[in-house]
Parts: sequence; structure tokens; C-alpha cells
Amino acid sequence: APPRGGSCPQHAHDASMTRPTGASAWRELAARSGSGGLPFSVQLWHADVPGSVVKEGAGEVGGIADMSGQMPAARVRKFRGAAHSIHNSARDEFVSALCALVDEASLEGEAAAKHGT
Repeated sequence: APPRGGSCPQHAHDASMTRPTGASAWRELAARSGSGGLPFSVQLWHADVPGSVVKEGAGEVGGIADMSGQMPAARVRKFRGAAHSIHNSARDEFVSALCALVDEASLEGEAAAKHGT
């Protein structure tokens, strides 16, 4: 049964991004990203609404707009038609996106090694 006071998706959102752990981890990443201290790109991949626990609207604490506002360099990707479990509900698109990300990181690593950085 859904927790009292809301639906399962609402409860999951509240538990993940409004608790100090999820929100503070994102803020810490955002702070490090802003100072150029992250040696990697940050991906913010999310499922489609209503199949997702994320909130897309402006003003939603812990939502996509809030998170991307805190870290503008984050790469936001919405998997249209995907439910909460993106890797199961949009498998082909997810695997393709993940492989492209791995390929990109590999090329960046090779270029950095070539230039000694």
C-alpha cells in the first residue's frame, strides 16, 4: 500500500531528493562542478512523467529544474515514454545512451593521455 499522505511516486521523490542525503549530495556536486573541480561530466537522466518520481515543474524542490539550476553543466536527458525503471522500460534507448557516454568518456581519456593531462 502507498505510504500515508501520498502516492508511491511522491513518497519516492520525497525520500530521495528532499532528505538531507540526496539534496546535500547534489549540492556538493554542484559546488564542486561550479569551481571546476569535477573531472567528469554529470548526467541527470530521468524517466517520463507520470512514470517517474521526478518533478519537472519550476519551483519543485529537488525537481529537474531545481537540480539543473543548481548545476547548469549537468547534462539533462529525458527518456520519453520510460517509466521509473528506465533501463527496463526504455532498454534500447537507455543502452544506446549509456554506450555513447562510455565511448565519449573513452575518447576524452585517450585525448587527455595523449596531451599528458
